[in-house]
Amino acid sequence: MLHHPPLPMDAPSLDQLGLLDAAAFVEVIARHPQVRGVAWGHAHQSLDVFRGATRWMCTPSTCMQFRPRDPYFATDDRPPGYRVLDLHDDGGIATEVVWLEGYAG
Repeated sequence: MLHHPPLPMDAPSLDQLGLLDAAAFVEVIARHPQVRGVAWGHAHQSLDVFRGATRWMCTPSTCMQFRPRDPYFATDDRPPGYRVLDLHDDGGIATEVVWLEGYAG
């Protein structure tokens, strides 16, 4: 778990605020197959991708969301949300994003 995105979010304004040593971090993770998942916030949006056997997950904000892949800091109409992680004994990860639909913040 970390705060700043270690992977590009395909949004130039957000990518400028990514993890400063992201390339080195990703290299370290790639050398350690026992690491099954990496999760972060800061980008105010959801992302769930695999690189090799590692799952990379961004969690949405419990506040407002930024519009995915937008070159500027544009807010999205998505409601607040959060990610649930269920870590299994075999190393598997079950996860879902819960959106607080109907939230009238």
